[in-house]
Amino acid sequence: MVQGLQVSRAGSGGSEDSHSHFDNPFGDPNWRRPPFTHSPYSWERNIKIELPEFNGSLNPDEFVDWINTVERVFDYGDVSEEKKVKLVAIRLKGRASAWWEQLQGTRLRRGKGKIREWEKMKKKLNEQFLPFNYMQNLYKNLHNLKQVGSVDEYTEAFHQLVARVDLNESEDQMVARYISGLSITIQDALAMQTLWTVSEAYNRALVAEKQEKRNGGQGASSGVGTQNRVDKASTPAQNQPQSGASGARSQFQSGGFKCFKCGEPGHKSSDCRKASGGRNKALFIEEVMEQGCEDDIPVYDEEICEEIGGDDEEEEGYALMIKKTLLTPKDASNEDWLRTNIFYTTCNVGGRVCNMIIDSGSCENVVSQEVVDKLQLKVEEHPHPYTLSWFKKGNEIKVTKRCLVSFSIRQKYFDEAWCDVVPMDACHILLGRPWQYDRHSIHDGKKNTYTVLKEKRQFTLLPMKEKVNTKPPPTTLLASKGFLKESHETGYVLVLVPMADMDVSDAPEAISKLLKEYVDVFPQELPPELPPLRDIQHCIDLVPGAPLPNKPAYRMSPREREEIQRQVTDLLEKDYIRASLSPCAVPTLLTRRRMVLGGCVWIVELSTRSLSSTAFPFRG
Repeated sequence: MVQGLQVSRAGSGGSEDSHSHFDNPFGDPNWRRPPFTHSPYSWERNIKIELPEFNGSLNPDEFVDWINTVERVFDYGDVSEEKKVKLVAIRLKGRASAWWEQLQGTRLRRGKGKIREWEKMKKKLNEQFLPFNYMQNLYKNLHNLKQVGSVDEYTEAFHQLVARVDLNESEDQMVARYISGLSITIQDALAMQTLWTVSEAYNRALVAEKQEKRNGGQGASSGVGTQNRVDKASTPAQNQPQSGASGARSQFQSGGFKCFKCGEPGHKSSDCRKASGGRNKALFIEEVMEQGCEDDIPVYDEEICEEIGGDDEEEEGYALMIKKTLLTPKDASNEDWLRTNIFYTTCNVGGRVCNMIIDSGSCENVVSQEVVDKLQLKVEEHPHPYTLSWFKKGNEIKVTKRCLVSFSIRQKYFDEAWCDVVPMDACHILLGRPWQYDRHSIHDGKKNTYTVLKEKRQFTLLPMKEKVNTKPPPTTLLASKGFLKESHETGYVLVLVPMADMDVSDAPEAISKLLKEYVDVFPQELPPELPPLRDIQHCIDLVPGAPLPNKPAYRMSPREREEIQRQVTDLLEKDYIRASLSPCAVPTLLTRRRMVLGGCVWIVELSTRSLSSTAFPFRG
């Protein structure tokens, strides 16, 4: 066999005849090579798909997109359930990785097992990196979405919000929602057409926007709380013949031109062909002001401005402190208080009602030291310490601390500002130029209101009239004349009488048994008659030569006589006294005397006033 193999190997380079004489003893004469075919999944070998990394970003949209991408990768790769958690844990980086290790370690220390299910891990991730009100904010943003820039920008934001909230609305509802967020001018242009889809409404809105720009309009009008610039071709508000902000605003929105030379609409003053006389210099100044100032004039939508504050609404919460009334201004009811007062209102800081003043004359935002101490606000070192001298004349105050104060006004306007901490009693919070600059504030000197811009929303803060406490100071002492005057005015008098505690403590057990044994000796009520004792013997020694008394009854008022008669009758009925049969009986006035009868002390009414000058001797 070995020889056959050697011969066959040696003859491999020979002719075909040499192969016909030697056969491979290990070969299968019936085997044939299968035809070459391409695998239907061979293209997948060239595609590399990896799970994206997540570093714990605080942007909720990035987190939601990362979760959706992970779900799609798992669905494509048919990843088993026991491998999903391990694969995702590998792709966690930075803050997310540290949080995951801490979570797993905490569970092990508490006797719990590690998280091995993807749904449970996803729930923990949502609790950590997704705000609790994320969906509510999306719905609110979609509801308040208004066109700020171009139609393309508005449409992109609209589709993004609709996709994230996953609205289940019909096509007609989506079209109505889309059109309601467009600018007023574009809505008017689309109102004359019938639209069935959002795509059709978008294309029509683009056409309307181009026509508006071609006709010299200002483009998309302002949305919620946005500052729009006036077009170069429009007329500045201060040169309009209309008075007030409403007139200037309506002139801007109309998009027309008006010449300053001839006063006719349709062209600008630079294109006017009429002679202007000797006003060329003045017109040149107006044109320069038109070119330099028109881009700095903000235009607001007055219909969507929300007014907050004023005397009609009061801040809810506990007052931070009692206001001193010695420094309050006089009550000038005959004067216009808006003319002589700066902006004053109240706000809520940490559940407490605080006084707030907005003053453009202050170069810094200031918070009172008392507010920081009572509310325990967190302070930090001021990056640029400085001194203030306008709080106290002649004394300088060094400012070394600052605090981030979060406040709200009527639970509608929420804001926060860095304030320098200083001791002051004029107010609790003083907002100066830094806050006004950051909020694009506009002050109306006539109404004394501030219009501010916060999160693309416009708010108008209304002032409050500072109330003077007219209540009299509490007092507990009154002179007799003052007491009589107050009682006559009120019509009633209240007396505070302390109630004595008459409860007797329980007697010891030995004394209680003794009292029960002699309960008949100490009756709760007086007996109807005196105890059965011997008759009282009277031994009266008359003074020799003294006349018998025969005096009339002394004078008394009818009320006193009725009272004496009542007491005597009561004593006669109870047999405590008996009617005198002596011919020397004299009417007497009874007074209180202590008498011991039958082991008890009795209080009776006696009098010796009428017997003091008679012949009967009296022994105390």
